[in-house]
Amino acid sequence: MGDYSREYAKEKFNADINAFQAICKQRPEIDRQLDESFIEKCRRAERAVIDYRLGFHFVKNAFHVFLKVSDETASKRIALSGRENENAESIRKRNSAMRERFMKVYGADFTDLRNYQFVVDTDNLNPAEIVIQILDKL
Repeated sequence: MGDYSREYAKEKFNADINAFQAICKQRPEIDRQLDESFIEKCRRAERAVIDYRLGFHFVKNAFHVFLKVSDETASKRIALSGRENENAESIRKRNSAMRERFMKVYGADFTDLRNYQFVVDTDNLNPAEIVIQILDKL
């Protein structure tokens, strides 16, 4: 969903993800529109791996995994990916704002670990190790 949102933000608003989050806060119908479009795309897929903060809320027939990461590690990973230039504090603020917005719009808390069948602390794992843990649990 992150890439989907980034593309939409750039195309429709010429905005980066942080500016787009501020727009969504003022216009909650954008969240709903994006979610509906993405959910429909997910429903058409017979088998898929979906990276979506609200997947547990909208995609019911699925194995829900929470990939836990510290804000510091997330900041380093984002920098290495060449995406936004974010530090740990900006990530904390964005996640807090998203949580608040999603609670208001949907009554869904993506930080509540009870919403997931499996939680993986990814701070000290590489992608292959994360996949192995998920597949072992699945």
